[in-house]
Amino acid sequence: MISWSVVSNNTQPGGRALMNNTLLQEACTPTIGGESIGIWGDFTVRQDNEYVTFKEFNATQLVYAAKAEDSNPTSDWNYLGKARYWENAATYNFRACYPQELITNLMTEIGATILQGGPINTSTIQEDILVAATQVNTLTANLSKPVELNMEHVFAAVQFKVKAKDGYTPSTNEGVTSCWLQNQSSATDLFTPAGYLVHAGNSPAQII
Repeated sequence: MISWSVVSNNTQPGGRALMNNTLLQEACTPTIGGESIGIWGDFTVRQDNEYVTFKEFNATQLVYAAKAEDSNPTSDWNYLGKARYWENAATYNFRACYPQELITNLMTEIGATILQGGPINTSTIQEDILVAATQVNTLTANLSKPVELNMEHVFAAVQFKVKAKDGYTPSTNEGVTSCWLQNQSSATDLFTPAGYLVHAGNSPAQII
């Protein structure tokens, strides 16, 4: 059966996530009102001398539900719906996005190999977005282990802007009229209040 293990990407240089495992588990626990991770997945197999791709997961909810009798946290991640099993001699692509509810509303195109949305206005949408993408070849992978989804923040850099009227009091914040978050538009120091989110293949996310 296909199972999951969700981790934060703390090992790759420049890709350290701010959210650790515990916080992500709590954020995806239904019993405390958490939101779900969305899973998109497909697999490609060779049939009649040609390659054919089938959808396996389409906006499937992935939630965290700790089992009292099991101390292994990797078995606590569960997708909702019927059990799915590996297809022999197939290549799988998976994409995960959190929170699924926000991603589904924002994206103009989403699937196992691409996530694209925009323009995303960061002055009105200031919720953190996490994504992951991975590929599994059933001929070479250890299918007894869960598929690892290394979650990454899609914002490469952020800054906060605050406006206040005359008479602003720093000690109480009285006089603040607005505040918003901006994401970095490129590798330069320029920032933009809106942009297009593109996360294609198994490469890191980009804001353009």
